[in-house]
Amino acid sequence: MPSPYSKQHVAKAARERIAQVKRRGAKLVELADTLRHLTQRLDDVVHNDAAFQYTWARSAALMDFSEPCADDPMSSRVCRQADCGAEYAEWMRQLRESPKISRKDWEWSAICRALDTAGLLTPGKRALGFAVGTEPLVAAFAARGIEVVATDLAADDARAQEWAATNQHALNFEGLRKPEICSDDVLAERTTIRAVDMNHIPDDLKGFDFIWSSCAFEHLGSIEAGLTFVERSMDCLVPGGISVHTTEFNLDSNDDTEDEGGTVAFRSRDFAEMERRLAAKGHTMTPLLEGSREGIFDYLIDVPPKHFGALIVRLGDYRITPAVIVVRAGGGSS
Repeated sequence: MPSPYSKQHVAKAARERIAQVKRRGAKLVELADTLRHLTQRLDDVVHNDAAFQYTWARSAALMDFSEPCADDPMSSRVCRQADCGAEYAEWMRQLRESPKISRKDWEWSAICRALDTAGLLTPGKRALGFAVGTEPLVAAFAARGIEVVATDLAADDARAQEWAATNQHALNFEGLRKPEICSDDVLAERTTIRAVDMNHIPDDLKGFDFIWSSCAFEHLGSIEAGLTFVERSMDCLVPGGISVHTTEFNLDSNDDTEDEGGTVAFRSRDFAEMERRLAAKGHTMTPLLEGSREGIFDYLIDVPPKHFGALIVRLGDYRITPAVIVVRAGGGSS
């Protein structure tokens, strides 16, 4: 009987061990391949379900925009389907957009409705827009006789180059052109373009009747940076001026959130802190209203590559949707 320590026995045991490892490895590869295909199938299920719900909603719900919006345009509030009514659709038409349910359209409409209700979209007013990108609001305000200072990151800023890749940054006249809204001559006459980092607002930007930004200050690096921007930007207004900003709201938690990074999601408690800080400076922010969510677009979650146009998307573990804040400047700002 050969010794268990003989060369032949050791070689045979090694061959059997190698064969066993290969069999197990093959099973792991097979399992990984199965999981990969399962993940793809699950993705297909998600896409198909979203497409079905989206198509159903588009054909059966709210598409005539005949009902008035349920919200108060001067309130700070979270985006809801009930607020995408007749007034919302009318502003989309004025911005030369086809009326549809869209989170970005809701932001632009919310900004315009607040400013119009406040009586500020009239000739001779002065306006300051932050991170305007290629949005149509600059042209819309200029067309109404408003003097607009349109700002965004400097073109050589690395962050600006990232936004430019998605056609959301254009610190030049060509990017702001919307001839269907405002003639080029009028736009050029009434618009000043300026490079501004929202984390470092120049001291000479003062005396404006209103300021605005559309889902911008959640990209400043942190919750704290966003709060600081809103507080600091009030210095740009005349006494009684109006500040209107949209940002991302966390629908799932008032505790945990994405609070640092390229995009953050504000919670109810963050807006309460914002209201407190502004009040300490003599400004008045209308308290944030979340409201009831009863429409299909209050639950439909857009999926990558975000082509369904819903009101809600995901950020990490959280569902997020836009919120608008409306603030009136006090008798002076420090």
